Order: sequence, then C-alpha cells, then structure tokens
Amino acid sequence: MQVTVHDGGIVIHRLTAVVLNEHHFPIVENSQLDVAFLRMANQALQRKQNGIVDSFLFVVCGNIGDATEQTTLFPLPLKDQANLDKYGFPEIDIISVETMDENGDQIDYSDVEENIGDEISKWLKEKHPTAITAFTSNGDDGIDVWWSGIEAISDEIELPFDLEIFSKTLPDSQRFKAATWLAILKKSCAYACDENWVSDNQFRINSIALSEWLHGFEAASGNGYNNFDAGEAGNAVELDDFYLGCTWGQENPKDCIAEAYEECESDVDDMKTFIISSISSGLRNECRDLFVEYFGSELGLFWALYTSIWPKFNKPVADALQDVAGLRENDFEDVAEPWMFVTDGWTDSADS
Repeated sequence: MQVTVHDGGIVIHRLTAVVLNEHHFPIVENSQLDVAFLRMANQALQRKQNGIVDSFLFVVCGNIGDATEQTTLFPLPLKDQANLDKYGFPEIDIISVETMDENGDQIDYSDVEENIGDEISKWLKEKHPTAITAFTSNGDDGIDVWWSGIEAISDEIELPFDLEIFSKTLPDSQRFKAATWLAILKKSCAYACDENWVSDNQFRINSIALSEWLHGFEAASGNGYNNFDAGEAGNAVELDDFYLGCTWGQENPKDCIAEAYEECESDVDDMKTFIISSISSGLRNECRDLFVEYFGSELGLFWALYTSIWPKFNKPVADALQDVAGLRENDFEDVAEPWMFVTDGWTDSADS
C-alpha cells in the first residue's frame, strides 16, 4: 500500500458532540466559551468552503420543564437562551436532557450520563450511520468535547465496485461503516486523480486487505470469529484475474506457483482464492501502519475499532477512554488481545 499526499478528492466529514449545562447560558461575549465556539465554527466554515460540511450536536442539560413545541430537536424554553445558531455552524442539532424529574428532584448524574449517551447514539444512528469514532481537531480548545468522529457518505465516494456488496464481506460490526473505511483507504493510498486500470485494481486488492484486517480485529477482540472469505471478497470487488496473477507472480518464483497449483489440486477457482488470500495476508502490516497514521496514533486506531463494536457514549471521551485503555494491569485481560493486534500487528487470536 503506497501512501500518497493526494487525497483523490475524497470527502470525510467530522462529527462533534458537545454537552453543555444551563449555567453556560447565556454565553457571555468574549468569554472562554464564546471564543472557543467562534474558533470552532470558523474552522468548520473554512472546511465548508472546501466542500466539506461537518456536523455538530449540542446536548443541553437542565430543567427543561414542559415543552410541547420544538424547533428541530430543541425545546422552545431554551431556544432563545441557547441560540447557538449565531456562531454559524454549518450543520447543527440541539438536544435537551432533563436533570430534574417530574417531582422536581435532581436526577442522579450517572442516569443523566446514560440519557446523554442515548441521545448521541440516536443522533448517530438516524443521521450519521457510517460514523467511526476519531480524535478530530476542530479548533475546540476550551470546549469539553463529549464525543467526536468522522464519516463518509456513500453518495460522495466513487468506487470501482458496488459498496453494498462489498460491505457484506466485512464483520457485522463494520458493515454500516464500509463507506467510511473505504474513504479512509482511498484517501491514504496511492489512488490519485489519474485513476486507471492499474490503480483501480490495486485499490480493489487493498480493499480486500481491509476486509481481512477488520475480520482479524473482530476475532482478536473476542466479539466474533474471523470469517474472512478471500473468494467472496475477490468477487465483491470484481478483481481482474490478469492483474491478480501479475501481482502474485511478481512476488513469487515459478516453483511457488507450481506448488500452489498442485496444492489447489489444479482447481482454478481454488487457486484464485489461494492467491487472493496470500496477497491479502502480505498486506496486514501495511494496512495497520496506514490506519495508525490516519488516526494519529495506535491508541486512536484502537479506540476507533473498539468503539465500533462497543460504543461508548455515556461518558466524555477522556473518561470513557480511561475506563477501557487506562485499566489497572490486572483488569487489562479483556482488551489485551485487541490492543496487541493494533500495537504489535497480526496475532494468533486474529486467526480464530
């Protein structure tokens, strides 16, 4: 997987969820929060000028009271008080979460956190189903970001194969996120604007490697088994047989080709699956390195993968991360295998 600076015109949107309390309102002009929102909105507007519309969710916690009328998701009693529209965020949703029950008693904070998590989860499922958790930089210094991520929209990404068919080759936990994984892959690999037969087919091979690698993490995490099917993946990306043979032949001497042919008992279809599997397994480390670079660190990649299986929306990202990745050594067993898969490379548990 050769890496290039060229992004191929791929659009990857940023998503940010911020939790605010009643005491934040009204926002004082030139206060730290006011300046932070201006900075965040300005960066988003600059990206919008480049054709990238980022989305923001603001969860306002407070004693909302009775509210029957709503504008989008936001109850009118707080609308004027929390008018975040003035900052000019390109796409914004505002949701309220009660902190007092119907008897006027304070709701336990852990329950409030669960309600916040439910609202963020609903927002993502309804509006951003392809989202992947990521540590994004939105000019958000001074703002306590609860959750952040990225997404690619299927209609905005050009692929040399059918996205829906390819998504079925991924683990269940990743199928809805196929467009975003492929956008990252396409943005990071040598798939420049002069797309041609060679780059098309190399991207197909890299996509197969992506599918295998995600299956590997699924198995290492203990959430499922490695159900990667090289033959199914090859068919899904419509890989050219001639290109496949040339690619494998460049890396393998004639003796290896003859041995593989005998091992497959002269069955051409089995031989094709064998070759795809061989090429894909040879790209495992490059696949890992590519995604570590994109997500900024091994921890960033681990968190993207881990939360794709087990979402963590009921705590701010720093606290949720500490709960999982900052565990005491004797509590580390549950995440040891997926962590080693990301940090050390392919492990035996990934083959299970």
